[in-house]
Amino acid sequence: MSLGIGVLSRLPLFQTKVHSINTGGETIPRPVMEVQLKTENGDMVFFICHWKSKLGGDTATEALRRSSAKIVHRRLLELHEDETPVIIMGDLNENHDDFYLRSGMILCALLPDDPAAAALAEKHSRMSKEFLVLSGNKPPETPSFFEGSLALYSPWWDDMPGGSYYYGGKWETIDHFLLPDSLFDGTGWDFASCHVLNYPPFTTQEGVPNSYILRYGRGLSDHLPLLLHLVDVSPGTAY
Repeated sequence: MSLGIGVLSRLPLFQTKVHSINTGGETIPRPVMEVQLKTENGDMVFFICHWKSKLGGDTATEALRRSSAKIVHRRLLELHEDETPVIIMGDLNENHDDFYLRSGMILCALLPDDPAAAALAEKHSRMSKEFLVLSGNKPPETPSFFEGSLALYSPWWDDMPGGSYYYGGKWETIDHFLLPDSLFDGTGWDFASCHVLNYPPFTTQEGVPNSYILRYGRGLSDHLPLLLHLVDVSPGTAY
């Protein structure tokens, strides 16, 4: 089930949706799952994603990742009006800084809040919003982008060194938690920290992901897990 996505939760699931993605008359076999949870401090919405891999070429597959980003962006705008806390999570198969890694010439599904990225988006995708804007600011901001663009905080910008996936002798940051400004407003749930679990049993003695080997039935995953910590900052809450 390499394309499967799912959720395990000790909190009640209030509502679950699966957003199918169609592009060029073809349905992408990697939908976006939207899950609403009831917590002691209000509802939260999670988008669980497994975007298209780069198998077949970075540029050739980028349109499929942008199609997934477009679905998430549309729902973000709708939920933002209700001020519902939202978290985007999963293997997006795109580094947080892919725009720079690819010389700033490709309209990536994940774009930094950078004037050059904003100019490229303005030129190619102003109306379709086929991208998510990432920021290292807390709360996230998009001063470089046009009106109607929402910023999402990515811990990769300043909180987490290294990466979660090791390929070709290099670490990549393709696994994500992306957070809106509502998780930095000092009310309800707020961001506290995010970490890569880069130690055994998730890593080998060499410090790389302890990949599952079907032949031997050993190992865990070729991706390292991320741990997101939120805190309840409601008045009167004790820690």
